[in-house]
Amino acid sequence: MGHIAGKKAAEHAVRTPGEPKSIALEFDTCGRDLAADGADTIFVYARVLDEKGTLVPNASSPIRFEVSGPGGIVGPAAVDAEAGIATILLRAAAARGKIRVRATSPDLKTGSAAITSR
Repeated sequence: MGHIAGKKAAEHAVRTPGEPKSIALEFDTCGRDLAADGADTIFVYARVLDEKGTLVPNASSPIRFEVSGPGGIVGPAAVDAEAGIATILLRAAAARGKIRVRATSPDLKTGSAAITSR
């Protein structure tokens, strides 16, 4: 815990990860909308987490991605996690709408998330 002038200014906790339990998805939009132009792409990260939501950095689980809606995957749909994270490149189609991404792996709770292309 950090203090400035006697007041708490920051706090940081470090947890040792447990066994891999689930997948959480995150879209890396770099602070901008995903353009529905048939060419715009963003990274999608599938993080392998333990039961408390801590990233498991030694997880190398095979992750299979599925996309529905006006978008698709650039590259392979199955990726092995490295340092607990599997990454794909998601391309928006020329049509606007909600793009759903689902990530599955044996023995892990499925992760899903959606983003709207504009």
